[in-house]
Amino acid sequence: MGAVVHGGDPGRDDLLLRWEFLAGAWVAAAVGNAAFVVTTGCMWVGGRVYNGRPMAPGVALVGLLAVTTLLSTLVQGPAGGSWAGAEVMFLTLLVLSGLGSIEARRGALGTTATAWGITAALGVQCLYYIARTWVFLTRGPESELFLQWFDTAPTSVITIALTISVVVSLSVLRAQDRARPARGADITLTQVRDGFLGPGSFEGVLQGQLHRAEQRRERLAVIVLQTSGLEQIRSAFGNRAVEEVATRWREGIQTAVPLSALLGQVDPATVVISAPVLGANQAKRLAGQISQRVLDEFNAAATAATVIVGVGVCVSVPGLSARDLLDRAQTGAVRSAAGAETAIVLVGADEVDAQAAVSR
Repeated sequence: MGAVVHGGDPGRDDLLLRWEFLAGAWVAAAVGNAAFVVTTGCMWVGGRVYNGRPMAPGVALVGLLAVTTLLSTLVQGPAGGSWAGAEVMFLTLLVLSGLGSIEARRGALGTTATAWGITAALGVQCLYYIARTWVFLTRGPESELFLQWFDTAPTSVITIALTISVVVSLSVLRAQDRARPARGADITLTQVRDGFLGPGSFEGVLQGQLHRAEQRRERLAVIVLQTSGLEQIRSAFGNRAVEEVATRWREGIQTAVPLSALLGQVDPATVVISAPVLGANQAKRLAGQISQRVLDEFNAAATAATVIVGVGVCVSVPGLSARDLLDRAQTGAVRSAAGAETAIVLVGADEVDAQAAVSR
């Protein structure tokens, strides 16, 4: 193949000489363009998977765009030069980086501060390729503006910097996921009795519920009901009376909670419940309904006159683990039981409308 030497920048002339001599360089350029599209597309698909969206549609779209980019370069052959298929690659990259930046603000990714690094990096890439495409189409790849700001060298520097930013953010997200208890881990469910899970099983299932709730931007209420006075009943009426009270307590809770609620028993005096809610107000109403039903059951048993029920509620917010919710709701139940009047204590819910204790 003959070499064509253009006047001007010696470095640029050297690149053109090598392009002319390397007959297969256009094939390498086509593969490289497609690989670049796949790299950015994988970042978008990874965000979709993290947010619980199906992988197949994203993979299919990225594959289609990569093949289109590859063919747009190959069909021009060696005559297309070093910028063959560039328009298609630029447009594809700006679309995929824009989609990735948007995906990082949705679902579970949107609730984590770490994902802002992904949003910023892919957003900058999208804006850069919008500008690069405009200059390429309006000024041409040989223009001074394009050579100074959008040629291969500055683009490589920007690409490396943005890729490192995304990789660091993804690594931090991965480390945070591994630190979450019970996410992706197998757990053995232990049932205490009558559909009530043991404390370890309840916490494990609740952690999985929280992950799904974050993905769907939904909320869960954790309600703890704690009774006091059972020892006095045992002393006055014996173990049978205590068992009757406990049975009425569990039956009252089972009939008052929604079918979708998860039930657990920490100890003979403490029951925990989780249920999907729209917010703090609905959580308080649900806790009130459950505690009122329990009190009605207790009133039906003459031996339960001295039983006190403390009710603590915590509504999920991004960043709180199952253990956090259980501890806060437990603290609320203890405060409620120690209060002078029966109250539902709301702990760690919406800062705007939460109250330390809300009387029924």
